Amino acid sequence: MKIMNQWPMFFLLLAFAIAPLFQGPQAGILLFIHICLSVVFIKLFLASYENLRIPYNSLAFSICAFYIWMALSISWSPAPSISLYMFVWLSIFPLCYFIYSLKQPNDWQFLPIGILSVTLIFAFIGIGQGLFLDIDPPISLFGTRNNYAAMINLVALPTTMYFISSKQPHDRSFILLAISLFILFFAHFNTGSRGAIIALLLGLLFIILINWKYIHRLSILIFIAILITSLFFANFVTDAFIMDRIVSLVAPDLSADSRWAKETISPNERLLAWKSAWEIIQTSPSIGTGIGTFSIIFPNVRSPALKDVGFFVHNDYLQFWLETGFIGLSLMVLIMVVLSVLFKRVLMHESLVLRDRIEISGLMAGLLTIAAHSFVDFNFYILAILMIMGFMCARIQEITIKYYPDLIRYFTPAHKLSRKIFILVSLVLPFVILSYSLPVSMADYYWRIARDQLEARKINEAELTLRKAASWNPENIAVRLDQYSLYKNMLNIVKSDYPIIERKKLFVNAILTLDKLEGINPLDGFVFESRGHLLMENADITVDDWEINAIEEFKKALQLHPRLYRARIGLARLLEKQGYLNEATEYMNDGIDFYYAVNLTGLEEYFHYAFRLNLMNGDTVRAREINQIEKDIFSRNK
Repeated sequence: MKIMNQWPMFFLLLAFAIAPLFQGPQAGILLFIHICLSVVFIKLFLASYENLRIPYNSLAFSICAFYIWMALSISWSPAPSISLYMFVWLSIFPLCYFIYSLKQPNDWQFLPIGILSVTLIFAFIGIGQGLFLDIDPPISLFGTRNNYAAMINLVALPTTMYFISSKQPHDRSFILLAISLFILFFAHFNTGSRGAIIALLLGLLFIILINWKYIHRLSILIFIAILITSLFFANFVTDAFIMDRIVSLVAPDLSADSRWAKETISPNERLLAWKSAWEIIQTSPSIGTGIGTFSIIFPNVRSPALKDVGFFVHNDYLQFWLETGFIGLSLMVLIMVVLSVLFKRVLMHESLVLRDRIEISGLMAGLLTIAAHSFVDFNFYILAILMIMGFMCARIQEITIKYYPDLIRYFTPAHKLSRKIFILVSLVLPFVILSYSLPVSMADYYWRIARDQLEARKINEAELTLRKAASWNPENIAVRLDQYSLYKNMLNIVKSDYPIIERKKLFVNAILTLDKLEGINPLDGFVFESRGHLLMENADITVDDWEINAIEEFKKALQLHPRLYRARIGLARLLEKQGYLNEATEYMNDGIDFYYAVNLTGLEEYFHYAFRLNLMNGDTVRAREINQIEKDIFSRNK
């Protein structure tokens, strides 16, 4: 096998190796991954000039249908640019699936070994974090321990299938697999991820039930020993924490004082998040609110007792229902159903080769663990997991085609197109992808430079750099936020010492920037809150009815995001000034029972002002309650 024929595989592995570093805002990493995948796509497509393989089966159709519907959801999204970014992010899955489908059947035989090797590197990093860096819980390069453990599950299950079906326990490859499995399971248990542990057990049960008569008894005994030993060592190095986590699955009260409890979303918080998500689903159950919109709609319906859950519902099925509607959810489930049907057809084939049975069973087990774990997490939004899932789905298709050749069609472009035209066609998809990810990445690059300049107090340079960033991507929220903050801070610094003409210019720039932010995301309560504060802080250069406008801005902010306590302070001060003490007190009291992080700036002022307003209004009982709530909040971390 010539090494030159294998170089695309190294680009794929490089993209996979850095994929965990992408956790949403890292546009540069997304660009690098797109470049790697584009290079591989162009190479494979050009190599298909004489024989182009086109998947022509229910799996390819269902994947296309799901992503076409997802793309359509952008059209009714309240924030199309946010939805488009999420669509490009999630499109890594079909991109990897179709890239793998283009290759010739016997190419890339070492790709599974490469994926296992990269995953072992992830595991070593996680183990090092736990043993030497005292990072609890270890997350390797991933954003959370749950996603890290899910990635290990996805790779460990196919490896396990190969291991327990081996009949040569003294073979060198068997020993290497044993060592690899110990490392993977030790790293997995080290995370303490309960959802991932349940998913792992489910995957193992699937493998054993489907392939019991093909499993070598000595190999399965050795595997059980590896599993138990890795669990024992993980429990030992974490001071019995792992067993505490496992026991908490059936007896939650026994794990109430867990040292990692504060660093994860609890089952009760998940239920609160799901309840809030269900409220959003009911507003548009059929077509959804648009891909990627959960995080911008969620603040309006978020339960008062719920902490921030970030961008995800922690249940991918609920989130896809919310964002793409029941139609989108059905299409996603259809992909899973089609995969199951293909798997069943292969197992029932009378000429099935044992090696293919072993491989396809392991792949299905890995995908099953992700599907199961995603009921309580957001694995379908993790780039590294999406990449490997795409490869796995394509590999299942490739194995199926061996026994059902009609699932793929062959086309000879050389009969229809000249070589030059074909080369141009091969550049279309990479051009479309990079024409989006390159400007987004450049804007992110200049934004980071501007942040450094702002920290160094190079205001003029930062302003120019932010303008350059905005010219690359006018829809970049982070750039617009920093532009607004820059103008606002300059207004606060110059005060009345600056010529009024120059102050008005800064004020207009700040207002225009907020207008642009509202255009990007009209559901962002922060925009309206900021506009209200801007009017209050610069009353001497605004219009005469600025108080009425500021009140309306604050009310709109609280309608979209009830936890904006600074908006409540501003609104209450204006209402108190106008003599509406009861209304001011009511607005302040409405925000008291929400969950607030202790380190929020101005939170203490909010409670003190609410306390004072209630005393002024004659409600001493409520004032004492507020005083006690404040003490409870600020004593949480003591």
